[in-house]
Amino acid sequence: MKKAFLLNLFVVVSLAFVTSGTSIAQSKSKGITGTWNFKAPDAPYEYSEGSIVIEKKEGSYKFIMAFDENNKLEAYDVKVKGKEITCKLNIQGDVINIKATNKKNNLEGIATYSEGSIAFTATREKKKE
Repeated sequence: MKKAFLLNLFVVVSLAFVTSGTSIAQSKSKGITGTWNFKAPDAPYEYSEGSIVIEKKEGSYKFIMAFDENNKLEAYDVKVKGKEITCKLNIQGDVINIKATNKKNNLEGIATYSEGSIAFTATREKKKE
């Protein structure tokens, strides 16, 4: 009787670990990729909010920042290291260096350019069901 109880307990505990390990792996696999809605309150109005799409295709990352339907910019020199992404954008002839860190479902970042730097935050867009 004790052996059957211990065996059942072992099976239940093992399943709990396997299940929790799967969900942790799934949440980590999202990583930095996805669609993010950003806000940069100190930026000029036309650049103060929009979306960021980060994709990984064939081993390399793509970073696209959209301020509206007609104003989308693709970054270059995109690098991802752990939870951090860096890249560069050209906006009106100025090179903007972007550095952001993924903190759960938020990005915290800074955009540095010739006149200084501007902080921004972004929230992961929830998938529509």
